[in-house]
Amino acid sequence: MKSRSVQFSMKAAHLRKTIAQCALTTVLISSLPVGSKSAGAQTVMTQSAGSLDTSFGNSGKVVTDFGGQIAEAYSIALQPDGKFIVAGHNTNNGGSAFALARYNSDGSLDSSFGAAGKVTTVFPQGESEILAMVLQQDGKIVAAGDVGVSANHGAMAVARYNADGTLDSGFGSSGEVTVDFGTGIHTAYAVAIQTDGSIIIAGTALLIFPDLGSSQFGLARLSPNGTLDFSFGNGGMATGPSISPVNGFRGFTIQPDGKLVGSGYSGATRSSAHWAVVRYNPNGTLDAGFGVGGVLTTDSFGPGATARGPLALGDGKLVVTGTSLTTPINYNFALARYNVDGTLDPTFGIGGVVTTSFPGGVAAGIGAELQADGRILVTGSFRSSPSDSNTSDFALARYNPDGSLDQGFGTGGLVTTDFNGLFDEAWAVAVQPDGNILVAGEAQKTPGPNPTIYFALVRYSGGSALFSLAPAAATVTGNRGTKVKVTISINRSVGFTGSVTITPPDSAQGIKFKPPDPVATTDSSVAFKLKISGSAPTGLQQLTFIGRSDDGQVSTATLTLNIQ
Repeated sequence: MKSRSVQFSMKAAHLRKTIAQCALTTVLISSLPVGSKSAGAQTVMTQSAGSLDTSFGNSGKVVTDFGGQIAEAYSIALQPDGKFIVAGHNTNNGGSAFALARYNSDGSLDSSFGAAGKVTTVFPQGESEILAMVLQQDGKIVAAGDVGVSANHGAMAVARYNADGTLDSGFGSSGEVTVDFGTGIHTAYAVAIQTDGSIIIAGTALLIFPDLGSSQFGLARLSPNGTLDFSFGNGGMATGPSISPVNGFRGFTIQPDGKLVGSGYSGATRSSAHWAVVRYNPNGTLDAGFGVGGVLTTDSFGPGATARGPLALGDGKLVVTGTSLTTPINYNFALARYNVDGTLDPTFGIGGVVTTSFPGGVAAGIGAELQADGRILVTGSFRSSPSDSNTSDFALARYNPDGSLDQGFGTGGLVTTDFNGLFDEAWAVAVQPDGNILVAGEAQKTPGPNPTIYFALVRYSGGSALFSLAPAAATVTGNRGTKVKVTISINRSVGFTGSVTITPPDSAQGIKFKPPDPVATTDSSVAFKLKISGSAPTGLQQLTFIGRSDDGQVSTATLTLNIQ
């Protein structure tokens, strides 16, 4: 697309991406993981919290090459079966396209997804990229970002995929939708799904290039079939409120009560903007009970700061994460917690705010996630030399619920990870059910003005699991027409006495379980009876039991049933 290079260089106001927000430039690398894990009992994690999980990929790291020059990952989505999807864009022969990859839990590509685990989607309008992704309850994948239309003109772009990676023909035009607010460049940085299945995309609208003199908060709502929902905003689209000449969202969430929260920046210019949070009612009108008429700005983090997040807490409060700037090249992780009415929560950090500097350099906060136990993860980029735009590392910090750094994680709550000694940047973080932490971004493989960049993934240990499951016997033998008793042991970590719910497998061929429903217990084991029908096939069957603690941690145990 003739204008996309112009558009994307202009989107050095986001796209290269942190430079306009946190004085960072971005580039990514990735290469294939190795190996897959055999079924068996899950054991208690012994790796220290924040250390690389050596059971993942190549000593904790995975890189994925899409066959082009640049592949950058910006979003992660976890599936219930333990697989996960990473999305971003791939540039090949000068053109950029939506790019997704699905991985097995060990970091190997899932060959049942797309072509050998990877999918690329070219929009007919021009070059495109995914900046956000969410899974629907039915397993379909909704990806949002932008697409170039013409010189200095871009639209928000959305695609929906079936679980196997094919485009969903029942969504928009053969699975694709563009949302155009008119003159300027429009980018969706976030996507979320309301309880009725409506899709909200949020970002920046009416960004005028090349002078970058004005922009607006941009929201759009799509019906489940991809058409604009005309009951929302103006024909399905909403801009504003116009707090200042330059406004934009970089994050978005839906609170448990259905209210919509966008976070980003607002100011007279991009370099002087402060981070901003806006809350809307579910129908898109401003929530007058939040901040001033639905809007709040926080100037604690300096001009040019960017709010990302936000993370919705169960009590109605919000944690917003991002980057603080004291000078254009001196930036740090930043967090703030707000009460239901938008006032800063003084019980969090110092007066409601937290800034974190990484020893020996600077770090920009980009992605964030909330653990089941209330601890907060923030990921982004660490640079040892603020003036050196050619080298950086993944950066990750974990905070306690009160905003203090988790001293049991990494070194004083902080972790950095390098791939090839070049430019690496993390964009998204997700917590797996077992407490391990996935981080996705980009890693540069080759230096120079035309570098090779790949999807990059890292998995860190979340620390000791609360419990693990194991079958009392790895293999159990039973005859047709008989009943067999099996015991699943619950191995608890020190101090954990809470309830664990054990779910038996779906009835296998010719096998029924008693009890058939999940069993919640504080005991050290659960017993099940397996009734083997007279017509059950002989031979080996693998049966996997799933345990879940009340705070959401998951462990599995697999036993082999030998039917004779």
